[in-house]
Amino acid sequence: MGCSVTKRGRWVELRKSDARRRMFRREYKYLVMEEYVYRLAHAYPSITVYRQSRLQQEASPLPMYRFDGNRLVVYPGYSWDGASGPAVDTRSSMAPSLMHDCAYQSIRMGRLSRDYRKAADSDFRDLLRSEGMGRVWSRVRYWALRAFGGRAAKP
Repeated sequence: MGCSVTKRGRWVELRKSDARRRMFRREYKYLVMEEYVYRLAHAYPSITVYRQSRLQQEASPLPMYRFDGNRLVVYPGYSWDGASGPAVDTRSSMAPSLMHDCAYQSIRMGRLSRDYRKAADSDFRDLLRSEGMGRVWSRVRYWALRAFGGRAAKP
């Protein structure tokens, strides 16, 4: 079973002057406007990650994303920074980078074990291929993740 985007939402790029971009501690580049749903090759534990208020340090009732077995749902309002490293954000890398950011964020938060890092990287590579990225470039990005992405998954 391969990976795919089963429901393609909509996202917007946040400009540096956009007030929504300044609301976050980090400067994220993209904001999910409509729900994304993924079918993944690897099964993940059932977890839901909720928004957290910077001021109150407590979770809100609004979820950001949810892993449930081979399914990932990313809800409107989730922000991410696109492909990491010296990679260029392309049409074929946007949905895979969104899935990968959710997985690595869950690992950093301790909601997923670090053992899921390899599965997340593999699902990222499969999504790149399903989104139309060529075999060579999807492999290059996968091996770059395996070689240099470990720091991004540390708490």
